[in-house]
Amino acid sequence: MAAPPDGGAGPDGRVLELRGLSVPAAGAMERLIDPEGRLGIADVAASGRRAAFVPVSDSIGMGYTAATVWVRLTVRAVERADWWLYVSPPFVDDITVFLPDDAGGWREQTGGDIHGIFATTIPFRAPIFPVVLAVGRDIPVYVRLRSTSTMSASPVFYQPEYFPHAATVHTLFSGGFLALHIVIVINILYYTGLRDRLYATYCAWVMLNAIAFSLNLGYGRQLLLPGPGMVPTHLLELVTILALPVATVFIARLLYLRHDYPRLARLYDAAAWIGVGCFVLSLFGFFPQVAVPVNVIGLLLAIIAVIVSVRLAWQGFRPARIYALAFAAHPMGLMLVTMRNAGLLPSGPLVDNSYYIASLVNVVLLNVGLLDRLNMDARAALEDARRRGQELEDRIAVQSRKLAETSAALSEATVGRRRTEEALRESEALFQRLVVAAPVPLFVSVPARREIVFANERTADLLGVPLGRLLNAVTLETLLMPDDLRRLVGALEAQDIVLDLELCLRSGGDEALWVILSAARVRFHGEAALLIGLNDITSRRQLEKALTDARNQAEAALAVERVRMREQRQLIATAAHEFKTPLTAIDRAAQMLQFDLVPSDDGHAGAGPDSRRVAQRLSVVRDNVRRLFQVVNSFLADAALEAGRPPVELQPVALAPLVERCAARLDARLTPRAVEIRLPPDGLEVWADSRLLAIVLDNILDNACKYSQAGTPIVLEAFARGPDILIRVQDQGIGIPAAEAAMVGSRFFRASNAVGVTGTGLGLSTAERLMGAQNGSITVESRENTGTTVTVRLRAADAGAEE
Repeated sequence: MAAPPDGGAGPDGRVLELRGLSVPAAGAMERLIDPEGRLGIADVAASGRRAAFVPVSDSIGMGYTAATVWVRLTVRAVERADWWLYVSPPFVDDITVFLPDDAGGWREQTGGDIHGIFATTIPFRAPIFPVVLAVGRDIPVYVRLRSTSTMSASPVFYQPEYFPHAATVHTLFSGGFLALHIVIVINILYYTGLRDRLYATYCAWVMLNAIAFSLNLGYGRQLLLPGPGMVPTHLLELVTILALPVATVFIARLLYLRHDYPRLARLYDAAAWIGVGCFVLSLFGFFPQVAVPVNVIGLLLAIIAVIVSVRLAWQGFRPARIYALAFAAHPMGLMLVTMRNAGLLPSGPLVDNSYYIASLVNVVLLNVGLLDRLNMDARAALEDARRRGQELEDRIAVQSRKLAETSAALSEATVGRRRTEEALRESEALFQRLVVAAPVPLFVSVPARREIVFANERTADLLGVPLGRLLNAVTLETLLMPDDLRRLVGALEAQDIVLDLELCLRSGGDEALWVILSAARVRFHGEAALLIGLNDITSRRQLEKALTDARNQAEAALAVERVRMREQRQLIATAAHEFKTPLTAIDRAAQMLQFDLVPSDDGHAGAGPDSRRVAQRLSVVRDNVRRLFQVVNSFLADAALEAGRPPVELQPVALAPLVERCAARLDARLTPRAVEIRLPPDGLEVWADSRLLAIVLDNILDNACKYSQAGTPIVLEAFARGPDILIRVQDQGIGIPAAEAAMVGSRFFRASNAVGVTGTGLGLSTAERLMGAQNGSITVESRENTGTTVTVRLRAADAGAEE
């Protein structure tokens, strides 16, 4: 194949002719991917594998891959046999070059990061392999590439004599490495002088760029870590990842994001933490998985920084224009490298070195922007210093005037102080005269010296101590009980005045001396003192003691009286119980006699007039027995209520049968009275104790019968009103005088117009209390000579059960 003017060969036939000073292999390579990495040189060089190789139009660029890549070159030495094969970039882990030997085998040479630089044939920061070819023959050359970082390779053949010149050009290009160090030194000086963290973070970022720059170009492997191993590669990976959080912190400070754009500041903080997490993952070998996301995040943050810089420049912040250019250069270079790492762009001098070029431009422009910012800050500080100097001069002038005014005021204050001291002395003299003339005991005590320093005669008379001895020997500790002294001190700590503190003083007499003490904080002869006043209440205390003794005696007598009344009630209850037994016997005997006197069908028994008179008298006996039963039941219920323990069993009670029984008992009297009963047809049920309710209705009906004339109606009606049932008994009797209406329901009360009518005065009183025990009530409406209406109110059965 014909060689082009630069000494390389075209793609026809895939034969690369070696002529001239240097020949790049781009466009003449074929590629085979070995995913498992198990193929050897014999496998890939076999004739059957020829078709498996894929032509490559440019350099090798596959991004991050763990597969082994085989590269096949067919070269032809045209003019000379010895060449040097230079493979860049220098961060590929393992590079092995295979050349055929004369014995039909293969001769191999190794290089890359995992091999020591001095173990290679030609020690250099990038792999170099000496190649000796037969002139005029097509020789196959195989290159095996393995790498944990991005898989990229640009092989170039150099004449050995020309390579030092090419290396010099590369070294000159790498002079930016020295520029980065100069920038680091400058910013360290800035930080040392200004103590601004912005320069510290910028210095850290530039330092990381310098380390990455040197490792990418192979200087780290050549100068610092020449031995075998993956340390340079791993260090490059970690530095690349760590640059993200450092850069985000620096940009956030540089563009005032926390102050002007807090949401963006939170976004940058999140990116910084993501970078830290990716750094930790890279420590455990996950760099290929996190490298592309980190580069993408860095690209997005740089674009945001460009937008914010443009906005700040639009607002008049001059350094932001330089920031925008600096941040715009960085995304361009980072985008090209990211596309190369992802296999979207082929390797080449511009693409491979775009990140370095962009980094250099970024660092230089940012440093210029920081210098401009520093100048602006210096000018602003100078202007501020001038303004502060003018303000200081103005304040000095104002203070001078104030000083003159203060001097004049001080002179006046000196005169005023003398007058105040004289007034104070007069005030203290007046104070002493007032204490002496006071009609109550007053004295002054100085706590610091624990003594009474001034007192009047009333104090000495009260304490029974001569005034001279009082001032010399008596202190608050000797005058007050310890607990009282603590109470006084505690009260004075809370407030400056204490009033009406009642306590007992220590005195020389036999009797206790009780006083009401009042105290206030004062100044006496320039010392903190207490003005204490005493009010003798010993007589009042003695009188209170006498009243207390009398009250105790009265309470003891009242307790004795309560015991007597309780015994009396017990006696009444016992007597009532004792009455019930003979009354029951009498009632049964009278009832049997009545049965015996009732005429039979044959007319033999009870037919004569004497029998009728006996039967009538037996009715009188039974009527009075029932009345005695009613009185006894009232006494028993009243005794139970008085003892506070009435037996109550609340339950649903059908009202109709209970009312009919009570009316029947009234109708069975000696002088029968008919009761008109008015009940709803569907019946009513109340929530009550049937026994107690019967006693209540019996008492009410008995009163209606006793206090009304024969022949007048007695009406008993019941009806529902809401959740309650009302039972109303109405008569047309003598009524109750209006002046005595308030006493209705009192125990043993009988109206003044009830003279001649038998009764105990317990009926309504007992009924009211029995209704209270059933959660009910009684109301009485009465007019003299017109009649009385008594209303009983109880809860309906369903409402009472729910409660």
